[in-house]
Amino acid sequence: MEIAAKVIEKVMDLTFVVAKREIGYMWNCEQRVQNYRNEVQKLEEMKGRIQQKIQIAKDKGDTLVVGVEDWVNVADTRISTAREFLTEEANAKKTCFGIGLCGNWSTLHRYGKMATQTIAPLTELQVRGTTYDNCEIAIDTPAPRQLDVYQNKNLDGITTQNSALGDIIAAIEDESVQIIGIYGVGGVGKTTLAKEVNSRVNSMFADVAFTTVSKSFDVEKIQKDTENARKRIINGEKILIILDDVWEELNLDELCIPCGIQHMNCKILLTSRRKHVCENMNAQSLICVNTLPQEEAWILFKNVVGDKLETDTGLTSVARDVAKECGGLPLVIDVIGKTLKNKGISSWKATLTQLQKNALKNKDVDAAIETVYDRLKLSYDYLKNEAQWCFLQCSVFPEDYNILVEDLVLYRVGLEKSKEIESIEDVRSTVQNAVNILMSYGLLDADKGDDDSKYYIRMHDVCRDMALLIANEGSTNHFLVMAWEGLTEWLPRNNIQQSYTGISLMYNRISKLPEDHISFPNLEAAYLQGNYLESISDQFIEGIKNARVLNLAYNEISSLPQSLTRLSQLRMLNLEGNYIREISIIGELKGLEILNLNSTDIEEVPECIGQLVNLRRLEVIDCKKLSYISPDVISKLRRLEELRIQFPVHCKEVHECLVAVNCLSKLAFLELIVPSLYKFSEGCNFNKFKGFAIQFTDNRNLIRKLMGLQQVTFKHIWTSERYLSLDMEYDVFPILRIQKLIEEMQLKSF
Repeated sequence: MEIAAKVIEKVMDLTFVVAKREIGYMWNCEQRVQNYRNEVQKLEEMKGRIQQKIQIAKDKGDTLVVGVEDWVNVADTRISTAREFLTEEANAKKTCFGIGLCGNWSTLHRYGKMATQTIAPLTELQVRGTTYDNCEIAIDTPAPRQLDVYQNKNLDGITTQNSALGDIIAAIEDESVQIIGIYGVGGVGKTTLAKEVNSRVNSMFADVAFTTVSKSFDVEKIQKDTENARKRIINGEKILIILDDVWEELNLDELCIPCGIQHMNCKILLTSRRKHVCENMNAQSLICVNTLPQEEAWILFKNVVGDKLETDTGLTSVARDVAKECGGLPLVIDVIGKTLKNKGISSWKATLTQLQKNALKNKDVDAAIETVYDRLKLSYDYLKNEAQWCFLQCSVFPEDYNILVEDLVLYRVGLEKSKEIESIEDVRSTVQNAVNILMSYGLLDADKGDDDSKYYIRMHDVCRDMALLIANEGSTNHFLVMAWEGLTEWLPRNNIQQSYTGISLMYNRISKLPEDHISFPNLEAAYLQGNYLESISDQFIEGIKNARVLNLAYNEISSLPQSLTRLSQLRMLNLEGNYIREISIIGELKGLEILNLNSTDIEEVPECIGQLVNLRRLEVIDCKKLSYISPDVISKLRRLEELRIQFPVHCKEVHECLVAVNCLSKLAFLELIVPSLYKFSEGCNFNKFKGFAIQFTDNRNLIRKLMGLQQVTFKHIWTSERYLSLDMEYDVFPILRIQKLIEEMQLKSF
């Protein structure tokens, strides 16, 4: 009986617990459903935030971490099911009220129980989602490298290059060979073969690294390009490193490239114009790339020009002779073929006549350049004036340099000699069109660069040599180009200073410019950026007093000489990245049209800058010590077309300056960096701008936590795009104000 009593007691307790729980489903139904609704809302918000992060990652081309998309799919399903339940419960509640809620106990029990039992999977899913919500959900995907975007060439019937290609691959497959050298004259196709090799053998290697060395090589650049590959060699992986365009012996130890008997898992393929360079670098296998015989040159020429040579019989004989005159050099064949492919037969005949003249007079040039100069110059002669200027201007940059198209635009504005030039935007369009023509002729290549490939170009070293020869033809037009050659001093020859129209000493190590016997009366442009200059002497300024473009960016200059006022013809002045504080003297340069003060130590933009009534473009970004900008400066710059300006955090004149900006009738492109949304002026007419970018920078935390907005990095705003970037913490945030801004700006991206 005692045992039976205990059993009955236990049963009664359990029954009571169950009954209490079941009654609780009915009694607390509304609270339980509300709790369930809250968890659904939390899950929806979490899913929204994670989806925004996913979209940002996809827009950047990054790789999502494993599981995040599966989580979103599960969350979608759970939320959909939950919403159906809540809709059903709401409809049932309406019915219950219609018949008397207190009497429909079974309905209360049913929905209270369902809400209680299904809330656990929602909270569990939120716990799993916390990892994605609070941490990065994507892995940075490296941008495409040169080898990744290379398109294989059609080498069918071109035995010379196929034979060289086979020899290179055989050497790579030979385990006893570590260093392979490819040599031959400029334009013969060494780089193309190296890239072609990669596409044939990359399955043999864990990674293939490619870097362009050039005549004046940069050790840090080579190390950066090969960084990941070098790490993987140490880890024992099989790696191929391609060193392209090597001009002199490289010390692989200094480049930190592991090689030798202890690192036979590393293969090195180098290309050079010079056989002895390959030998000095201990290449165990040497492959000479020869020029193409006539029939192979004809096959390649037909590949470039297209079916026109097969269908137009009257053109075929002339085209064969043109191909013959290209000297069997693939670079020349490519350039000449692209130049003539859309021309009539009269142009073909004229080109053939010029090729047969062999008019090269300069016997001091490199033999490789002498081989191709006349051929490539014919393509140059077909160019219109703007494209010719653009081609020659590219030669002032270092060899294998990533040339920013925007730099060409600014130099073009500065060097324009007519008083009433078109707008900067029109110049930009003209230069971009010229660049497109040059690329279509094969005289320039698009290049990825450090930012966006759309805005960078690169010039083949042979084309650059040709451009320098053209630029120095005659006795009154000379470019002195010694860019990126490791110079520590520069001593120009007195007897030829009169003829220089441009000097380029950019990216050397020059700390002082010469002061004696400096006279460049015809000099229009001086490119001195990227040196160690601490000052500019009065004598030097006097010697270049007719200069129209002066680029002193990224030196160590702390003050400007009083003699700067002598540069009465100056149209463009770039002082970016110097230590300059006082800039009042610039107000005397009345003809100035482009002024760059970015990353300088200026403490104010003084009123005297307002005297630059011809200024078309002004840049004042990232000036850490800047505390004051006079509103009168901006209001007086009536001709300003493009403005990039960053207002300091404690600047009290933001509103007045922005009002002045809004009154500039010619302003077409605007980049603003403003410390606070609260300081942003009301009533700005954004629709009048053809392109603009606005960034608010308070507190360093993206507002995407609140609204999912993506921060924009302003690499290049001179397009018809509209950007808004917000960088603030959540407090009492004026959401309606942001929405109003977005509507006013008619944003394409934000």
